[in-house]
Amino acid sequence: MSDHHGPTPAAAMTQQAESDGIDNFLSDVGAEVVRAISKFPQPNPTLAALTEEVGELAKAVLHIREGKSSDWWRVHDEAVQVATMACRVALEGDPTVGAVPTEKNCT
Repeated sequence: MSDHHGPTPAAAMTQQAESDGIDNFLSDVGAEVVRAISKFPQPNPTLAALTEEVGELAKAVLHIREGKSSDWWRVHDEAVQVATMACRVALEGDPTVGAVPTEKNCT
C-alpha cells in the first residue's frame, strides 16, 4: 500500500483551475488599474468610485439570483472594477477627501 501525500489528481486539477482563475482575474485587475490611472489621473474621487462599483457588483449578483440576467461575465467585470478601485484607494488614497498615503501615515 502506497502512502500518498497531497491532493488527489482530481483535487489537484481543481486547485490548478482555481489558481488559473485567480491569476486571470488578477491579470484583468492589473490591466484595468493601469488603464484607469491613465484615463482618470489624480485627483480622482477613488473612494466614491469604489462605493459605486460595489453597488454595481451587488446589482449584477442580485440580477443573477432574480433571473433578470444570466450573464456571469457581468459579475466578473464588476468584480474587476471593485478590485481596481480598491487597489487605487490602497495605492493612491483619495485626495478629494484629504486621505492620501504620506511618509507620516505610511510608517
